[in-house]
Amino acid sequence: MALRTTKTDLLVIGAGPAGLMAACWASQFVTSDPNGMSTRIIDLKAARTATGHADGIHSRTLEIFDSFGIVDSIIRKGVHEVEMSYWGVNAESGRLECQQRMRSQREGLSRFGQMLLNQGQVEQVMINYIHDQGRLSIERNKTADKIYFTNDPTHPISVEVKSVRADRMVDAIQDGTAGEHGHAEVTEVIQAQYVVACDGARSLVREQLGVPLDSKSTDSMWAVIDIVPITNFPDIRQSCAIHSDKYGSIMTAPRENRLVRFYLQLTGGSDLEKEALEQTEEKSPDAIIQLAQRIMEPYTLKYEYCDWWSIYPV
Repeated sequence: MALRTTKTDLLVIGAGPAGLMAACWASQFVTSDPNGMSTRIIDLKAARTATGHADGIHSRTLEIFDSFGIVDSIIRKGVHEVEMSYWGVNAESGRLECQQRMRSQREGLSRFGQMLLNQGQVEQVMINYIHDQGRLSIERNKTADKIYFTNDPTHPISVEVKSVRADRMVDAIQDGTAGEHGHAEVTEVIQAQYVVACDGARSLVREQLGVPLDSKSTDSMWAVIDIVPITNFPDIRQSCAIHSDKYGSIMTAPRENRLVRFYLQLTGGSDLEKEALEQTEEKSPDAIIQLAQRIMEPYTLKYEYCDWWSIYPV
């Protein structure tokens, strides 16, 4: 079967925060004029991020959202991060106590402060904006499979696009092969003037173009969990860095809907940390909570609702 070939001025690959931001900017220039700028945005996932992932929004990003007229939606839903509390063990009493509070952002930097909000909620605000503009739509269940240059003088970049059937995508996610695109087939070649690659840390575009990932990786493992906590810790609705000389450190960040995010570094030095490192999606994150509880002693920590959790290398 011959592949369908189409042309567009701009192709955005990936509809995460970076891709959606690119689409928001592009929507300013897309018009109904056939001679105007044309843009397409494709993404492998069937829907936006549901829970978890990134949650910090810098004041400069809020300024950009304000220029689009959508910052109020973020401010209404998110949590303002005004200051950071630093907790440590008092050398004399041996008790955990607040030792310092600092502004999260230097005074006068911006008319906006920093916000904390689920990545999916931020994505939805941008998706709504793009939809309201009526000029672009996100093409879901599609991913770039191959990118190469041609001799076309106006659209020199060709991208072979794989389409994934929704039912097969569910199977691929369940068996862990979604990232391998094994349940997809090439259905289209998009010829573009420009391509913006927003396809994440494992970018296929970067790989095929031979662009190195300029970053440093370590063997450090971290646990992150979003819960509605049940605790007597006094600064639970405050961003905190909490350090225990004996058990290590955690960071907390208050979130929307009474959620609180916990970050814990896992060294694997104790049986409990080893248990946490072995956690899978089928298991509960109880070992992570027990680690956090141990660092926060004598304060208690329990939960009844967990929104999302993950363990990842840095």
